[in-house]
Parts: sequence; structure tokens; C-alpha cells
Amino acid sequence: MSHTKSYSLIVLVLFISLAFSFSSAFSAAPLAAVAGSDASTSTATQIHLHVVVTANDDGSQAGTMTDSAIASGIQKANQQFLEAGIHFTYTPAADKETKNNTLLNQDVLVPSNVASTGLETSEVQHVIDADDKGHIIERFTGPRDSGWGQKDLTAAASAPLGYEPIGYTSDNGGMQHVVFVGASPNSGKVYELYYEQGITTNWTYQDLSASAGETVPAVYFPSPIVTPDGTEHIFFGGNDNHVHELYGHTGSQWYKNDLNSAVPTAPLIYAISYLRSYITYSGTAFTLHVVYLTPSGANYHVAELFYTPGQSSNWGANDLTQLSGSPDSWGSPHPFTYRWQSDQYIVTHGIDHHIYMIYNLKGEPNWQHADLTSLTGAPLALASPGSIDTYLTDDTIFGWGEIPHVVYNTSIGHIVEIYYSNDLGQWVYKDLSHDAVGAVPGSSYNTAYTTNSRQDQHIVYAGDDNKLYDLHSSGNTIWTVSALADITEPITYGFDPTSYTSGVGDSYSVRAARNRLAVFDHPHDLVIFVSHGTDLQYNSASKLNVWSSNPRTFSFANGVDAFVAMKSGSDGSDLAHNLGHYFHLLNTFGPTPNNVSDAIGMVQQYVNVQGHTFTVGDQVFDGDKASVSDTPPDPGAALWQSVYGNLCSTQNSLVLPVPGLTGAPGPVPFMYALIPLRKNIMSNFDQSCPQLSGLPSFTPNQITRLQAALVIGNRQPLLYWPPIRFIYLPTLKK
Repeated sequence: MSHTKSYSLIVLVLFISLAFSFSSAFSAAPLAAVAGSDASTSTATQIHLHVVVTANDDGSQAGTMTDSAIASGIQKANQQFLEAGIHFTYTPAADKETKNNTLLNQDVLVPSNVASTGLETSEVQHVIDADDKGHIIERFTGPRDSGWGQKDLTAAASAPLGYEPIGYTSDNGGMQHVVFVGASPNSGKVYELYYEQGITTNWTYQDLSASAGETVPAVYFPSPIVTPDGTEHIFFGGNDNHVHELYGHTGSQWYKNDLNSAVPTAPLIYAISYLRSYITYSGTAFTLHVVYLTPSGANYHVAELFYTPGQSSNWGANDLTQLSGSPDSWGSPHPFTYRWQSDQYIVTHGIDHHIYMIYNLKGEPNWQHADLTSLTGAPLALASPGSIDTYLTDDTIFGWGEIPHVVYNTSIGHIVEIYYSNDLGQWVYKDLSHDAVGAVPGSSYNTAYTTNSRQDQHIVYAGDDNKLYDLHSSGNTIWTVSALADITEPITYGFDPTSYTSGVGDSYSVRAARNRLAVFDHPHDLVIFVSHGTDLQYNSASKLNVWSSNPRTFSFANGVDAFVAMKSGSDGSDLAHNLGHYFHLLNTFGPTPNNVSDAIGMVQQYVNVQGHTFTVGDQVFDGDKASVSDTPPDPGAALWQSVYGNLCSTQNSLVLPVPGLTGAPGPVPFMYALIPLRKNIMSNFDQSCPQLSGLPSFTPNQITRLQAALVIGNRQPLLYWPPIRFIYLPTLKK
């Protein structure tokens, strides 16, 4: 069952009106009330820009964009954005800096709207599990692979046998780690398998317990996390019912810490509880958290240990079930946090098999809880303690932050997702197994992760037919299922997988580094990065990511990240377009055909294969139909060039005859009149054509969406601080 609702501009306008009622409480001027041709610089809302030109750590491969190019780009942007009541301010002497930082300068963050150019992300997907013999097995696939490969990591590294593997990455996604607990004769030891792209030739292992001098055996799943200073931390529950910590760096000396001995009041861990660790942020400070189950009578509570380096002298402890008044838990806790925030959310499996969320919002003294099952009407969870996972996706349609997702198995073997709908302003659920045609029931554990810059979703599970399946979707729209591999061997421990993505210059690490600088150093500025970047090449045969030295050839931005990225050597002509993306506007164009034949084929595919009605076949070219309703289908500049031989042609329309459409009357081709808004800021036509002079750069719906990003969306810090939170954070209402 799924709950959906179409985008409503009326509701959005009401939100904007409500937000303006708050604006008098802030010192910054409200968004200019007058937008359109009569807006002026004096009445426009002023947005301050800050430019960061990057280079590698040694100063090599520096990004370049001259002061005149920056000024020209800002001038063009101001000419167009004045229609929306916005004016950008910038002073080169004060607002431009150079930073030598390889991570900031490298770049493989490829948004989906340029995927058709042949550019791609670097992400390789990994699913890790232990077989019945105690071997750690990796299944993986890369961006150009048609299927999945498989590798026995235990055999590759000549490592001890083990179970309960957890995978993660460090060093900007270039180093892969798999932490596991040893099996007999090394029972309870904590080991690490690791592989570094371009450094090691094969997987290697390290005995972390021996390195740290840890003699307490681990009982169950370890939980790894890497703090911003690069230190790796491994938490585990020992056979003494204490929470233990191992910390250090791969291949070097490791150290130990008994957290229950350090905090005598800390609750003991349930012997076979999963631990989960996570980080919250408050300004430049970060806090480490560990959550786990602790015995409470016949049932279990959720306990928390927490520590803020540089501010805390010791770890602290909480009983979150008691503090929040939540029902007792039956399954292990699963936390999630929003990017760069100190709010905490812990998803638990209650003894009544409801999905609960225990949460604490920054600035509020008390922990609270919500029954997500009752709020959404979702089915009960399977009576299995590990059938839940959580993850976040980025809201690329509405641009109001991140979307939390909770996935779990039901008693009939379906995979169900509860998620927060920014469109509806409430929690809803989907039965993914029902939506994905041909999905095989699965009653085992699952693992969830994202790819494509946190836009595409994957849930890997073992079907009841003993095959491995991937439920996947792009943007939580249409869910499909595909088989990964056969699980041919008996599974003594049960299929209990973990997953991660890797790749040199991992896109999420690039985003994290840039967002840290923008959010922490310039919270009230619109930050523009100028970076050399690199074009990615993927070697499918060797399953390795190989980087070329060519600079990135495109600029980009999106409605989630706190920055705009400009290509090296840019003349600034595409700055206005990418500022549009920053303010939540999507491309007006979809796939861009090179000629009439390409265009006909795209419409036929959209109607005959994807099943759309022939009368709306031209919507295949409408790139922003999910977010605004007043921009017509836009086939792009290449088709105009092919037909009229001139991008600046005076011809404003093109008739496309498409034969052989399902449902279309008669043998005559169906005619589509394509009339794109060639002057629109989000098109890819040449904005400098004199024939387009005087035409509007925005539609009314685009201006409403753009203003919403500033007034009630995640761009509020450009106007005032703190942001209004009634939209950005999930509200708990039915």
C-alpha cells in the first residue's frame, strides 16, 4: 500500500504566507515581496556570495576562474534573478579565498541530470556476509557492470574464520574495511579486513584485539565509525556485558576502552544486542554516540553512551526508553541523524512489533517517542530482531532537506518502508514487495543503502527461494526487483548482510568536506567552489576505479548541498543556471535528442514501453514536471540546432510527427507541438541569443518554488538564523 499526493502550489503559497508571519522576529530583511519585471536592486533580497578556489594539498591542479569571469557570471545571474526578487552581492577582495585541499579539489559528485552526457559516479556497491564455513564473502558491482561479482575475502587475505561482518569506508572512500568477530579457535577476537585503492594489491587483515591488548571476547556484531579527525572506532559488546571500544588507525597501533568501567552507572548491554554508533554535530564540535539494548525485567530498554571530544571529560549514559516513555524494545535500535545537526532519532522494534522512534531535538530538554506503525497504519514487523534498517535520501524534488526511511520485513515476507513525506508533511508507508512486480518474499534480514549521491535506494535481502535480491528505486518512485546472485551454500548463521559503497574520491566524502566548509565557516553565505575536479574512468574488467587527470568539464549544484560547484576555467555563463539548481529548480529539459529520429524514438519508448498515454508523449522531454506545472516540454538545444541549423533561430516551435504509438488513432503519425521556453534559466539553450531578449527567465511557478527554498526551505540561513523548523524537520502527525 502506498500513500501519495501531487505537488500543490496552493499549499506551498500558504506555507510561504505562514513563514512570513515569522519573519519579523529576525533581523534580516524578508524576501522581496515584489518579483517580476518591476523589481529593482534596491527592493530585492540581498544574498551574499563567497567563492572558494581549490587546489590539491601541494597546490597542483588548481581550479581557475578569473575575477572578471566571476564578475561576469554574477552580473548575468543578477539580471535574471532580479525577476525573482533576488540580488547577489560579492566583493572579490573580501569574498574570495584559495584553499589547498585535495578532497575539496577532487570531484566525482555527478548529479542525475547530467547522467546522459556519459559522466558517472564512482560508486561500487558492496554487500558483505559470512557463509556457513566462517568465510567473509563480498558481492560487488560497479557503474558499468551488467551483473555482480563475488569474492571470498577470507581466502584472499588468508584471514581467520569469523562471523558478523560489518563493512565501511575511510580515506574519502578509497579504503574499504570489513570488521568481524573471530570464530573458533579465535572466538571473540575482533579482526579487520582492509583494502586501499591504488595502495594495496589485495585484501589484508589485522588482529585489532591483539594490537590493543584486548582480552575480553566480543559476543556479537561490532559497530565501526570514523570520526572527523580520521580516527576509526570499533564498539562491541563483550561477554562481560560491558560495551568496549577499540580505536586507532588501520595497519597501526590500536587502543582499548571499557566504557562501562569508565562510566559505572552506564547500563549493561544485553549479551547478543546489536550496537549502533553515530555522530551528531553542534557547530564544529561533534559527539560520538553508541546505542544498544539493556535488560529491564523480562524485556529490554534502549541505552545510550555519548562523548564529545574536547568538551567532555568522560562518557555519559542514558536510558532512552525511560527518558522518552517509549514501550520496551524487542529488537536492536537503529539510529539516524540529519546532516550536520545534533537532533537524534533512534528507531526501535517494540515488543508489540510496532516500529517506534525515540527522538530528541536540539534545544529541547526531553526525549520523546512516536509510534510510526500507528501513525501510518503500516503492517507489523516480523518477529526477528534484525529485520529493520534505516537510511536517508536527499529530497531532490522538493529540496526541503533529507528524507528518513525505515525498512523492515513483515510476517508474510514483504519488505515495507516507512518514510517521511515532505510533500504530505507526515510519515507514510509503502509495501515495496507489493509495488515491485515479481518480488520474491523474504523472511531473512535485510540491508539498505543508497547510491547516485543518495538519490537511488537499494534494499538487499535473501528471498525464501534462497536467492539474493535487490529492491531498488530512484527517488522513491517506481520500485523494481532484480536478482543479485544465488546463495548456493547452506547458511548456518542466517543471511545477515551489511552494505556500503566505495570509490576513490567517494562522492559522499566530497560532499561532506564541501558542506562542512560551507555550513561551518560561511553559514549565511552562498558558497561557490571552483575546482579542477577529475573525469572518472571505470575499469569494469578489473573492478577498479581509475582516475584520469583531465579536469571536470561541467558545473553543477542541487537543492540539498550547501554549495555550487563551478568547473575550472569557467567563464561564468552557467552560474545562473546552477544557482537555479541551488534554489531547488530542476532542468526544464529531460533527455535531449540529437535529431528528429532520436526524438521520435524517445517518445515511442515513453508511450509504448513505459506505458504512458500517447496524448502526453511529449512529457518525456519535461524535466521538471514533478515540481512545477507551467514549464512546457523542452527537447533541448541539440534538436533545435539539427532542425534549424541555428540555436538562435527565430523559430520558437517545432512539430514532431511520431508514428506507431499505442492507443493513437489511425495510421497517421501523432503530431506534437514542442514550444520550449528557450530563455528560461533552467533550459540549455543559449541565453545570449538576441532573438530571446526581453523574454522571462522564470515562470511564476518557478519563482514560487525558488522563494519557498529561502523562506521555508533549507536556504533559510541565507536570510535568518536559526531556521524555521516546522517544515525542515519531520513533524509527528498522523
